[in-house]
Amino acid sequence: MEVTWSELKQFLDARSLTCQWVQISNRYWIKGFDGPFSLSCNILLTDPPSDDQVDFETNYKDKGNISPISNVRTQFEQVQYLLQMSNISSLNIAPGDLATVSMKIPGDFNGVTPPANGRYIDAGDAWFYPGADGDKVTSIVLIDKDNLLGMGENFILGTYHDNETPEENQGWALHPVFPTEVSTLGWYGFIPSGIYIDITVKRSSTASNSGNFYCNLKWGMKT
Repeated sequence: MEVTWSELKQFLDARSLTCQWVQISNRYWIKGFDGPFSLSCNILLTDPPSDDQVDFETNYKDKGNISPISNVRTQFEQVQYLLQMSNISSLNIAPGDLATVSMKIPGDFNGVTPPANGRYIDAGDAWFYPGADGDKVTSIVLIDKDNLLGMGENFILGTYHDNETPEENQGWALHPVFPTEVSTLGWYGFIPSGIYIDITVKRSSTASNSGNFYCNLKWGMKT
């Protein structure tokens, strides 16, 4: 797409890109690429030079024509997301009992969709110690306990368990020896600041003793 130099440099600056350029005869031919999408323009060389020519030669020309990086960077390796780790636990859960662990997402609430404050959850793992056959995570719920959305206290934003399946099929059965890991589908799951993540677990009714539940969460914080 052909645009003006002003429009092209706004595109470059907004996406932290450098340009590719060549000089042919009395013109600079300039392109900016973001994946398969590109914008281009040309600047006529004049004497005295135009404002566009001066701006390009002063601020962009020497930084341009950098060879593309051959390594692929996936969405999970974007530098604007800083890896963060946290954990929650509930101790001494008796056989057959339910327990709910809760964590408030850090930061000040300012909306429910990016770029609002919050965390970009990647994965988590959970286990009982000692483990027993039949230990389960029965539900994971995102809940507004403080009426931040004006929908009333304890309004449920969403669930990570499939509540459309029969109750006995909801959640995750935990391995009695190894941690059970769950990760997102292809991208981070966003949880707004101020919202709680509640995880309800059930200790196996056939366990010979009480157990401690532990959960590690891996998420990103946008820098």
